[in-house]
Amino acid sequence: MLLEDLFRNVIENIVLKFWSQEEKEALLKILYEIYNIDHEFSIEEVKHFNDKLNAINVDSDRIKTLPLKDAVKILQTDKLKKDLIYIVLAEAIFKDEDYDMMERSYIEKIIQEYDIDEKKLKGKIKEIRDKKFEKVLKGWIKEIKSGKYI
Repeated sequence: MLLEDLFRNVIENIVLKFWSQEEKEALLKILYEIYNIDHEFSIEEVKHFNDKLNAINVDSDRIKTLPLKDAVKILQTDKLKKDLIYIVLAEAIFKDEDYDMMERSYIEKIIQEYDIDEKKLKGKIKEIRDKKFEKVLKGWIKEIKSGKYI
């Protein structure tokens, strides 16, 4: 398990359990909104979202009715939680392996409407995109070296 995966596991399985119910709902509301930007809740997104709901015991009906503005406001009161917004947003937009124009324009809207640090968010998005791209390239190199394409 990579260090990053271990860290994510600690946050998801330990740290979030100590958050208030309101904070958990706020985090999952942000995740839900990002997954639904393109109006396509992919199988992977549904599974990931439902796993998170169950892991931290949050009601999906509450997520659907919580205004996004309120969710962001709840998490912006604490620096660590605000920083987590950037990670959640960046990872969520790549969950379906596609960061399309609809998602890009929605991210721009979120930046403007909710006092999100554009440089920080776009830096996190670039970091995640680069990691995914590197993983794909390593896979191709491995396949080429194994003779798959010969």
